[in-house]
Amino acid sequence: MHPNKVIYFPYSNQDNPYNSLNQEIIKSLGYAIADIYQLRIGDLIRPHIVITNWLESHCVASNGRVKWINTFKIFALLLFIACTRSKLIYVRHNYQPHGAKKLSLYLSKIIIRLQESLSYKKLTHLPNSKLPGYSYIPHPLYSEVLPLTEQGTLNGKFIIIGAIERYKKVDEIIEHWPTTIPLTIAGKCDSPTYLSTLKEVSKRKGITLNIIDRRLSNNEIKQLLMSHSTVVIAHDEHTAIVSGTYYLAKSSGCLTLSRRPHGPKDCVGDYIFHNLNNLQPTIESILCATSAGINRHDVFNDARIHYGKEAVSKYWLACLC
Repeated sequence: MHPNKVIYFPYSNQDNPYNSLNQEIIKSLGYAIADIYQLRIGDLIRPHIVITNWLESHCVASNGRVKWINTFKIFALLLFIACTRSKLIYVRHNYQPHGAKKLSLYLSKIIIRLQESLSYKKLTHLPNSKLPGYSYIPHPLYSEVLPLTEQGTLNGKFIIIGAIERYKKVDEIIEHWPTTIPLTIAGKCDSPTYLSTLKEVSKRKGITLNIIDRRLSNNEIKQLLMSHSTVVIAHDEHTAIVSGTYYLAKSSGCLTLSRRPHGPKDCVGDYIFHNLNNLQPTIESILCATSAGINRHDVFNDARIHYGKEAVSKYWLACLC
């Protein structure tokens, strides 16, 4: 294998362009990207640079139980890294997998520890992470161009976008949401029980709640983001280290309303409420900002400084050299 070739795992992800975005950046630095399943037999006995993502989550099925086929593949990959003395760059995305149950959670913790012990470098997308021994690398934006159809004005509309799952604690947001401000929730909910809970809470609170319960196309996501000014990121810090929704919002120049920071403290358009008692005052601050004239250009241009290809490339170059 050519010394400037990197094994990237998983190689592809049809539901999330994150892998292809990072691969494109790494290629721009002069490296070729390899799929471990396409390697020649002779390459399987040589040391390589290996980048792994989400291994600790791949062992967990959608019902929270162990996904055994993936688990065996993960341990085979880690054995390959150990036996070939490859340089592992471990990008950790979650503190623990969403919805993992007893055995799958136990296996996930083992996979995390093995990756940490084998790692040449350990990375996370959260600045000033409390994880010991981890370094920061920015999460790339999903677009380098702002898809504007107007002058970039922000309209004061709020949306929660993405799969509607219990771990995101959307019900807590609705419970504390101001009754005078409409809220849109867009994304597929696989739990009819949880969806009923959200509707019941909004009805009891008297909140105007628009729920779009289906899997969204990329065009629908773009249209929803461009027709809303603020993306609400509902979940707390106990599962995902950062939320991909944050970077999706930034890629459309949206403001973000979240329980905790995702980026540098000075990032334009970030509103943090930390605890639910601060939710309403923080929403009022956002409405004041949109009234004062903050626009999508301001948010997007600042986000590109922090998370654009040029910024992310510098970090990958330091990791790979």
